[in-house]
Amino acid sequence: MDQQLRVLVISSGGAPIGILPLTVVREKTRVGMVRVLTYPLRDWGTFFGPIGPNPTATLTLAMKHIRETPRDWDLL
Repeated sequence: MDQQLRVLVISSGGAPIGILPLTVVREKTRVGMVRVLTYPLRDWGTFFGPIGPNPTATLTLAMKHIRETPRDWDLL
């Protein structure tokens, strides 16, 4: 599987609070190829998400960053 790794290190108040590992993968669909921003190893059947002491804040700040920056993917 061809993956492009994206790792976001999230900080608040100048200090890191968490890490969000992501990857962009190409998936074939009925309408053609789409690029999906997702978790690495998403097919392993276990939960993957933010790493750190405050996963909610990490995910919230990561989604804000993703929303505000240019993207090279089609689906989240």
